[in-house]
Amino acid sequence: AFFETGGQSVLEGLRLARADVKKGGGKLYISQTDETPFKLGENIATAEGQVVFRNDLIELIHYAPAGEQTYSRPLLIFPPWINKFYILDLQEKNSMIRWLRDKGLAVFVVSWRSADAVTKDYTWDDYAQKGIYAAVEATLMASGAKDLNTVGYCIGGTLLSSTLGHMAATGDERIKSATFFAS
Repeated sequence: AFFETGGQSVLEGLRLARADVKKGGGKLYISQTDETPFKLGENIATAEGQVVFRNDLIELIHYAPAGEQTYSRPLLIFPPWINKFYILDLQEKNSMIRWLRDKGLAVFVVSWRSADAVTKDYTWDDYAQKGIYAAVEATLMASGAKDLNTVGYCIGGTLLSSTLGHMAATGDERIKSATFFAS
């Protein structure tokens, strides 16, 4: 490509690398797609939710149930760490979060903090405690329910399944069901 473009491909690569460093605040943030067409809340992640809990690892977003029938047991979703929570709310027409909410479920979704200087030394146990356990407790407090159902997606599901083993060993029965995909 270098010779065919007269060196322009190298210049374009350097321009993109510079933009990635600028976007990362001085650190290399590797863009994987052109993000300019995506506007949070406008054409991606459009389901209306509210942050009900935050710690140094997660934010917990609540989507209030809609529809004719609502259910008392909330649904707590643990998405992948590297994808954002809105992988399940890409557009109105194919939003899993919106569909679940419209079926009458109180949906809670974890938004994981991107790895940084604060979280770089976190262990699997830290993710279980500050992620799974904290989200379960916050969901129950916010909903007033005594138990909940869960969904684990990718590494979020792997963490959920290992935490469920610990919960079973300690007699913690607050999670009534777990569904996994790509885990």
